Amino acid sequence: MPRSPFGDYFFFEKQIPGPTSPIREPNWRELWCLLARKHPEKRLKDPWCLRLLKCWELRERIPTVNDHIDEAVLMAVSLRETDPFVSAEIEARLLAHQTVSEVAAVVQWPENAIVAYEALFFEVLPLLKTSISWIQHNAVKFRPVEITKSHEYSYFWKVVAYQSGLTELERYLTPELRTLVRRYGLLGYLREESQLTREEKLRVLRILSPRDTPRHPRPQTCKLVYAAEKLRELRAQCQWLQTVCNSQP
Repeated sequence: MPRSPFGDYFFFEKQIPGPTSPIREPNWRELWCLLARKHPEKRLKDPWCLRLLKCWELRERIPTVNDHIDEAVLMAVSLRETDPFVSAEIEARLLAHQTVSEVAAVVQWPENAIVAYEALFFEVLPLLKTSISWIQHNAVKFRPVEITKSHEYSYFWKVVAYQSGLTELERYLTPELRTLVRRYGLLGYLREESQLTREEKLRVLRILSPRDTPRHPRPQTCKLVYAAEKLRELRAQCQWLQTVCNSQP
């Protein structure tokens, strides 16, 4: 069956081969309603259509006009369906902090197609299966000016995902955790192979949660350790992607 952005509901479960690509196809019908400025209330209900709001040109386009925005969207869809390996390369280079113009020059696609592809399909959030609000309140100390409900997700994940986790994240840790992170790595001191003594581990657990014990940690500490491990995995993945991209012309 041919796939079209103008058709009814299409859900494709197949994952794109290549580096970890946690992408799920958007709802084509709702996406088209959003592009055509029909049912604007759908923007706040469909999380996959909300990706479009990252691109102001897609959001503010004039309806029923076949302009360069429509062409960019169609090129992005064509790019996604034609060669999944090119899609994986685009995502890897975006993760490696390459600009849109640099990515477009390498993959030999127009820049506006890459911009539309990033707004429609590129998603890093599913890489971390954690509770962002819990991490914010228990592990990360944001500056009050920079944290509001409207953009807490985008700002936090820009720090965590696009900046590879540790470097930018250190600025928002409490002083005690920052010292331990710099000395032992991102919560690596809780792993069995760490070189900490029992007293040091007890001190770390008291910093994380005063009521915790090494034998019976509270669920919150378990969540924090799990989140930290995921952050470390993401950082390693970003470094690997950057190495792969730098090794290619």
